[in-house]
Amino acid sequence: MPLFPPLVVTVTLETDASPDTVWAAFETVSRWPEVIPDIAEGRIVPDGKLESGAVIETRAAPGRPMIDMSYHVVTVEPPHRLVLLSRANGFIALTDYGVRRTEFTEVTATATVEAERFVGGFSARLMRKSHTEHLTRSVERRLRALLTLAEKMRT
Repeated sequence: MPLFPPLVVTVTLETDASPDTVWAAFETVSRWPEVIPDIAEGRIVPDGKLESGAVIETRAAPGRPMIDMSYHVVTVEPPHRLVLLSRANGFIALTDYGVRRTEFTEVTATATVEAERFVGGFSARLMRKSHTEHLTRSVERRLRALLTLAEKMRT
């Protein structure tokens, strides 16, 4: 077992929106601020296309407890899978979104977070339950917001 094992959380939510509409919500980063109030602006660089090698950039809304973020697009399999890699505050996160149709559209987000520095790893190990709960809330909030956007786009 590594000195500082990664934190791994999985959140699964359902929506009436189709997998294609959910995928459209992933792709339409410019509309993320409509459902994620901590974000003032979102875009995909270099050319606005959600494809491997692209970067999703979000800018924090003024006065909100959020930082500017860059999500590197690792895997794109429309409309079934999206994998993003991000770094913030000494941690690296790999978030894997899976979309599948059952009676509803089921979307599962699995986030794996590892400390890049000793202090972060020590803190995550010492307060593992607290860090895991925070990560779960964060992943659920983001996923719920994206599904809300998909449902808005459906109508």
